[in-house]
This record gives sequence, C-alpha cells and structure tokens, in this order.
Amino acid sequence: MVQEIYQIPVDLIDPHPMNPRKDLGDLTELVASIKRSGIMQNLTIVRSAQEPNRFTCLIGHRRLAAAKLAGLANIPATIIDTMSEKDQIATMVAENMQRNDLTITEQASAVQLMLDFGDDFSTIADRTGLSESTVRRRAKLNKYDKKALDKAFRRGASLLDIEKIDQIEDAEKREELLKAAGTKNFNNLFKDFRDKQESKKLIEEISAILEQNGFRPISEKQEEASRIYIQNLWNLKAAKDEEPVKDPAEFKKKLPSDAVLYYKTVLGSWHDEIDLYYTSEQADAAEAEKRQEKDRVENWIRSVKSINTRFHNLRVEHIKKVISKGKREKPFFESVLADHVVKRLKGSGVNYGIDRKYESIIREAKKEITSEMKLYILVAFDLEKQAESGCFSEYYGKYHENEDISKIYELLAEDGYQQSDAEISYYNGTHPVYSKNPKRDGDHE
Repeated sequence: MVQEIYQIPVDLIDPHPMNPRKDLGDLTELVASIKRSGIMQNLTIVRSAQEPNRFTCLIGHRRLAAAKLAGLANIPATIIDTMSEKDQIATMVAENMQRNDLTITEQASAVQLMLDFGDDFSTIADRTGLSESTVRRRAKLNKYDKKALDKAFRRGASLLDIEKIDQIEDAEKREELLKAAGTKNFNNLFKDFRDKQESKKLIEEISAILEQNGFRPISEKQEEASRIYIQNLWNLKAAKDEEPVKDPAEFKKKLPSDAVLYYKTVLGSWHDEIDLYYTSEQADAAEAEKRQEKDRVENWIRSVKSINTRFHNLRVEHIKKVISKGKREKPFFESVLADHVVKRLKGSGVNYGIDRKYESIIREAKKEITSEMKLYILVAFDLEKQAESGCFSEYYGKYHENEDISKIYELLAEDGYQQSDAEISYYNGTHPVYSKNPKRDGDHE
C-alpha cells in the first residue's frame, strides 16, 4: 500500500531521543541544497503517544535539522501512527547501517539499546543486516568508555587494536592501552601487558607445583637475606620441564641433607621469574653469595636481551605487513641475499665468490631490490641476529651505539615505521634498564 505524504510543520517534529546517530555531521551543503531545491526525499515520522498533534522523527534526522536551519515552514513526511519503542530503535539502526552513517561506537550503543529491549544477537543481526559475529563484537565495545574509544579511532586505531586490548584481563591496563591505541607506543605497551599477564599465570601454576613439593613461599627482603640462593627460573615457559619442578626429588639430592626449600616470585620491570633458596647449617654461605652475585649479572643481561627481542619482533611484524602488501617473499631472501644486503649496509663490496648454484639467485635478487619495495630490509634483520643484545655490550656490560641497527631504522622509517618512546630510549642509551646494571666496569668474567 502506498503511504500518503503530508506537509507537516517543521516545528511540530522532534528528533528521536534514542537516535543512534549522535553526530549529524556538517549540514552546510544540505542546507544550501534545500534552499535551492527543497526536500527531495520525505521523512518518516511517528505520532507522539503523549501529544497526538506532535511527531517524532524516525528516518531523516539530517534533513529535519537542515530544514530548520534553512527556514522551511513545512516538510514532507509519511506518518506512522503506532510503533513500539523497540521497533522504532530497530528501524533507525537498520536505516543508518544501510547508509553507513553510524560510527563504530554509535553502532555499539545501538546494539546495546536493542539488547536492553530484549533482542538477542541473532535477532539484532536480522534487524540490522549485520552479521551475528559483528553484532557480538560491537556489543563487547560497550565495556569501554565511549569518548576514549572515539578518540582512539580518530587517532587511527583499528578494530584489530581493540581486539588486542580485549586479550588483557586487567581493566586498568585495558584503559591504559585504549589511551595508547592509535599511537606509536601501542604495540610495545600491548606486548608488555600481554607478556606480564602470561607470566603471572605461569608463576601461579609453577608456585602451586613447588608448594606441593615442599617449597615454602617468601616475600620479604629481610627474610631472603637469611637464606642461601640456589638459582632462578627465569624462563617460565620452560620451567615446568626443569629439574626443581619436573623432578624435585632429583633436585634435592644436590643439596645438603638438612636443606629447607623456599621460593620467591619476582615481578620485574622487564621480565618475571621465580627465585629458589634454601637454609642449611651445612651450606657454604660464601660460595652461595658468589653464585648469587653472578646470577644477578646474568639475570640483568637477560633483561636487556628481552627488551631488545621485543623491539626486534615489533620491527619484524612491520616488515611482514610491508611484504604482504607488495610482492610475495621469494626463496632467495635467505642466507645468500642476506650476505649481499649485510655487505651493502656496511658499505663494502658484494662477495661474488659464492657457490655457482646461487649466482642466478643473486642476479634475481639484485633486480628485485627496488626503492619502491625495499624488501631488502627484511633480510637486514639477519645482521641483528648475530648481535642479539642490540645496543648492549655483554662483554663490558655497557650501552654502545649500534650503527647497523640505526641504518635499519632509517630504512624502516621510509615505510612508515614509528619507534615507540621506549624503543628510542633503548637505542639512544637512556632506557631505565641501563641504570640497573649490576656489572662492574671492566668485569669480564
């Protein structure tokens, strides 16, 4: 049945209080068009239940606002006499979805409204035209502050970034990540929080196993001082396969017969671990202190390497994205081309005295290295694998500038890579980890 179109006084039509679209955008061009040609498409309005002579806009909020700004007295509209509030919301959401007029946060709010009215995810998907999985993902966004979420998207954050944030269980850390989403610091901060979350779960699991096998927990520093240090479980993923956890009986055979076992969990700034101690009247405390001092140095070195590895992985992820958008990676991006690129970066000649079977690959490689693709950056990371400490000299225990890595960063910047603040400080020597150095100058042991 064809609905009749009426000319309704603009002043009698109110915007819908539950319109999912909160920002109507710039109305300048629409106002000018209405002044020139009038309203080209009628509104859909619903009669007010409280005031029969007034109406509420259902479809056409931008046209209604522009008509008022243009000074129109009347506006064409079709009238729906009765419609439930639930159906009104569904109609507005579906209309805006079809026009792609809603921001992601507005979609999330609209989904929540429909859930509040009793619709399930399947029904909302049918009403709005969204897939059920999309409806579920939009609903999850409602746990975040809408203003913070909008700011994140305006900064350039993606839905993938939000899905990463969802992986973090701590609400305060999720809020911190949301504030960083869309900035150069986001990926580093996310990896830090995710690693900490994983470490916490591993520590809880390993601690329970230790206690089942006679280890007692300690936490206070003064208590630790009265005990003899044994070792630390710094690789938590591998700890369950190590002797103290996997075979406590065999482990105890190496200790004095009167040994009483203890453990302490350490949540560090850059990596986490479990330290093991014991007390015994038979033990040589001086030897134990020497072992503890050596382990403190080794533990600190692991912290530095752990930081460097994280930044290395961030760069590799970026390069993989560059590769995926361009030509596919070819077999020659292995040791031969790596040799070619390392020498290129270091400013020396290319060694063509390689096994003849690789000569054609090298010729192909030289063709493929173009300024547009910069695929040679990927194999340049082989250079870093030979110096996994990055800007840290394990021999001297000091920071040192790594010119090779600096060159790599210059190339990465051309492809849009942005260093986080933590990365910058690590490679210019101002990162806090360097100030924690327990290794004495000139101590090479």
